[in-house]
Amino acid sequence: MDTRLLRTFHAVVEHGSFTSAATALGYTQSAVSQHVAALEASLGVELFRRRPFALTPAAVRLAEHAGNILMRLDVATSELRAVDSSQCCRRAGRCAPDGGRGRATRQPRGDRIGTRRPRSGRTRSG
Repeated sequence: MDTRLLRTFHAVVEHGSFTSAATALGYTQSAVSQHVAALEASLGVELFRRRPFALTPAAVRLAEHAGNILMRLDVATSELRAVDSSQCCRRAGRCAPDGGRGRATRQPRGDRIGTRRPRSGRTRSG
């Protein structure tokens, strides 16, 4: 589910109309209508009756979850942005939740020498 579409849906429910939601979001009324249509198509259900404006049972059900989903997404986004990236090593594959201080998952290079391919016993003649 596209969170942008869910945000638009939530705004329509909160503000009671496509026009008010568009104003609150800084979108055109047409964009809000397109977002709602795209959400309806992706879910396979009708969310609003247009004339007169009313929520369908599916919209009521989705509205029960939308606010919580969006709030949790906003909290997660804020927490991730607040993570101190300096705790993590810059080399690929070396980043760990403990800041890279945990045990190495790769075998030290010296222990791997000669273990890639078995010797064939043949030598090159010159």
